[in-house]
Amino acid sequence: MSGKWIGARAVVTAMWPDKRPPPPPINSIIKGAEDGVVQAWAESLTKDGIGEKIKLPSGLIPAEFWGGRAMVPDWECGVFTAKVQKNGSEEEWRAYGVAFDRAAIEAMAPPPVPVGNPPPPASTNIAVRPAASKNLGGNPGKYDWAMAVGAVIFEWGDDGTWHPTKTGEVKAKLIDWFTNRGQSPDDKELKRYARWLLDEFKRRNSEAK
Repeated sequence: MSGKWIGARAVVTAMWPDKRPPPPPINSIIKGAEDGVVQAWAESLTKDGIGEKIKLPSGLIPAEFWGGRAMVPDWECGVFTAKVQKNGSEEEWRAYGVAFDRAAIEAMAPPPVPVGNPPPPASTNIAVRPAASKNLGGNPGKYDWAMAVGAVIFEWGDDGTWHPTKTGEVKAKLIDWFTNRGQSPDDKELKRYARWLLDEFKRRNSEAK
C-alpha cells in the first residue's frame, strides 16, 4: 500500500485523536466514499452471494459497497461489511485491509490545535490573584469540527458551483451547519477553521489547473 493511502485505524487517529472508539459522525467518511469524494482501497474484497463466493484482489472499493445496507465498519481492524443488492438478490460484501485516500482525509481532518503558552515559573513568593476568566462566547463542551468541515468540503466538491473567495463565505457555511444543530462555537475557532479551509480550497484549485 503506497503513501497515497491511510489505514482505517490511522484515519480515526487523524480525525478524532482523543476518542476511542470513533464517534458516529465518522459516517461522514463513509458518505464521502459512497458519493465518490473519498476513494477507498482494500487488500481484498469478498462477495458472498447465493451459492457463490468470489474473492477479488487488492484494488479500489466500488462506491456501491458504501451505499450497501447494514454497513458494519471495524475501524480498528480495517474490516468493513455491507449487504449489496446485485441482480435481484442480496450479497454480503466484506472488505479487508481498508484504507482511504490520504489527501481527502487530511482535507477533512481539523487543523492541529496550537500549543498554549508555557506555565509561569513555579518558584515565586508573590501571591497573584487569578484574573477573571473572559467569556469568549459559544456553548460549553466540544464541537464536532470534523463533521462540520466534511460538510463544507462536500458542498464545495459536490457540483462545483460554490467557489468561495473570502474567509467570511466559508465561515458562514460553518455557522449555518452549527446553527442548524443548536450550537454556536467561539468566533475565533470559526475564523481559524474557515481560513484553513479556504487555503485548502485555493491550493486544490491551483493544483487542478
